[in-house]
Amino acid sequence: MPQWNEIQTHAKKIIDEGIKLLRAGMTEAEFIAEATAESAKLHIASRKDRLDIYKLLHELGHKVYHSASKDPSMRELKLTDAMLKIMQKVEKLERNIKNCEARIAKLTITKRSSDVQKRP
Repeated sequence: MPQWNEIQTHAKKIIDEGIKLLRAGMTEAEFIAEATAESAKLHIASRKDRLDIYKLLHELGHKVYHSASKDPSMRELKLTDAMLKIMQKVEKLERNIKNCEARIAKLTITKRSSDVQKRP
């Protein structure tokens, strides 16, 4: 029959291991929740930018149509400052979308046992 001290030592070891596992699990869960929230924010920002691009392109189409309808014999379209500004805004939004997609790709979560690989 084991001694009382041996039982206490073994119990303390098991309790310490259990606490360590719980803490590791909480850390892992917090990391996953943080990555999920960050990913959701980036997806929302990306979708907003795509909608803004659609609106800007629609506005650009109207400007091109009105410019061309003023002089139907015109062979080539002359870009106005307003058209150029719209095109610059579209380019900026496209860069933002690419940046969001790159950041989302970096949020990949991998784990080995109870270790969670940190983001760069």
